[in-house]
Amino acid sequence: MKTMKRFLKALDLAKQSSGDASSLIAVYSVLGEVYSTAGDYKKYSEVLTEKMALQDSMYKINNAASIAETETKYNVQKQENTILLQRLSIARKDLVIYTILGLALLLGIIATLIIRNRKQKHLQRIKEIQIENEKETNLAIEKGKDEERHRIIADLHDDVGSGLSTIRMISDLIAGQTSGTQKLNQYAVKVSGITKQVTERMNTIVWALNTENDTLQNLCEYIRVYGFNFFEDSTIQFNSNLLEASGNIQLSGLQRKNIFFIIKECLNNAYKHSEAKNISVNMELDADSLYFRIRDDGKGILNENAFGNGLKNIKKRIEEINGEVTFATNNGTCVTIRIFINNVLKIGV
Repeated sequence: MKTMKRFLKALDLAKQSSGDASSLIAVYSVLGEVYSTAGDYKKYSEVLTEKMALQDSMYKINNAASIAETETKYNVQKQENTILLQRLSIARKDLVIYTILGLALLLGIIATLIIRNRKQKHLQRIKEIQIENEKETNLAIEKGKDEERHRIIADLHDDVGSGLSTIRMISDLIAGQTSGTQKLNQYAVKVSGITKQVTERMNTIVWALNTENDTLQNLCEYIRVYGFNFFEDSTIQFNSNLLEASGNIQLSGLQRKNIFFIIKECLNNAYKHSEAKNISVNMELDADSLYFRIRDDGKGILNENAFGNGLKNIKKRIEEINGEVTFATNNGTCVTIRIFINNVLKIGV
């Protein structure tokens, strides 16, 4: 009995203490064995009931704590997973952005290389074209120089050479004369006239070769002076209406020379055959053409053959400068020379 009282006192102390359920369960287990040994099954049943109730309570408490702990761990894990998913999403977005930026940079580099390559090829092609154009220009210049040399040689041969041949022939005739002062005077006059013609032709060739004279205004002045000098001692009155405001239009030496020789041939023909009292050289200029008109009030040209070999020279010279020449008879003769500005004239600044 003393032992039983001690256990009951231990149970009361356990209940009054910290309330540790495991300690109470241990006390109930020992107390139950005591009642079972003593044969007090009623008390044994009550102890077992208390023990089971205490165990059930302890289980519920432990289970709730476990659930709470599990929920806490779940919530923490859920938050961590959410953070990880957010980081993963941000990483994916960053990856997409970096990928796009990388591709854009790569495409930019490729495009830059392609553009640079094409630009280099284009510049190389331009350089090749420039070299080809320079070669063609140099060849054209050399060809033009050769053609001009041949023209000069031909002019010297035709004009100066024929004049010198005539002078030599007359000189031989003079040398063969033993008497006859009148005949000698006639020969001397011929030599003087031919020498004058040769000098004029030489001066014309030199004038044509001088690039400082490559203006339309200079050509007009040269024609005006020549015309007045040519008809100075004749019965024909010479007039000219040549534009003054033509200094900005430039001509090549070939153009100036051929235009002048054509006009000279027309004046010479009029002097010899027209029986005119007046002759004029006029110039007109429109948007695409330059015109020279040589007009006289003589008997007119019945046919083009009246010019003889001079007509062949006129046509040859006008073809060399890509121009046109027409003849008309209306109360005299009118010869019109047309030069196309876009083809043969260069407008100066």
